[in-house]
Amino acid sequence: MKRHKKLKKPHADFPLFPHASGQWAKKVLGHLHYFGTDPDAALNKWLAEKDELLAGHRPRDHGEGLKLMDLCNKFLTSKKNKLAAGELASRTWGDYFRICETILDFFGKDRRVLSLGPDDFERFRAKLAASYGVVTIASAVLRARVVFKWGFDNEHIDRPVRFGTAFDRPSRKVMRRAKREGGSRVFEADEIRRLIDAAHPRLKAMILIGINCGFGQSDLANLPLDAIDLAGAVINFPRPKTEIVRRCPLWKETCDAISDTLADRPRPQDPADRHLAFLTRGGVKWVREYRKGDVIYFGDYI
Repeated sequence: MKRHKKLKKPHADFPLFPHASGQWAKKVLGHLHYFGTDPDAALNKWLAEKDELLAGHRPRDHGEGLKLMDLCNKFLTSKKNKLAAGELASRTWGDYFRICETILDFFGKDRRVLSLGPDDFERFRAKLAASYGVVTIASAVLRARVVFKWGFDNEHIDRPVRFGTAFDRPSRKVMRRAKREGGSRVFEADEIRRLIDAAHPRLKAMILIGINCGFGQSDLANLPLDAIDLAGAVINFPRPKTEIVRRCPLWKETCDAISDTLADRPRPQDPADRHLAFLTRGGVKWVREYRKGDVIYFGDYI
């Protein structure tokens, strides 16, 4: 076995001790850390990493490398281009924006991407678990992985980020339990009738289309006028996300409710919304879009 020359401390208050491996070392929070063989370089490295080590964090890469803020801005710019081309839903872009904000709030804007490791992501997931339910955690983990994978796939970082085994989505068992504990979301027929009887004509039409065609809130908010054929009693409206064709025959009461609400349709505030069947009383879209002015930009996006 190779024996290393015994190191001597440059002065009595030198914070590191000579390890048998020939390197200067220090034990922090039960873990041994090494700082090289040169005492001056080792001291500088210790001083640079001391605060993070004492806080229980993985030391940052203080050398060259892409910062998290730059990765997020590059990622959001790419997704914004897809949004402008009609290849990405505004709601999805908003979800990506929020996960980038969450990542930067937790790790810091200047953190180097490749300095992140499994222990960092384990702490990040624990933070998510302390603040959100399992459905939100599942979405956040998935979207965070998308951001970092995009960085590697587009050659902004030269190796994949290691998430570790702890940074995973909740299991199907946990998801099923949360759904069961959350209670049933099914509306019974008598409940729907009471909603229709109490609803404003505009909302009545939306409720009837929802149960008649199986449309959700995003479908209703984006339903164009030209998709509605009252003469033929049908709605032809493909799924916005997948473009899968949907042709929905309408009940007579649904047609009557649509006719009533279109006769009193508010004037759209935004010319871009003039094709929509349903607008709020103030003439704006029901589901808010991420348009210019909806977010505060720092630098590029964040």
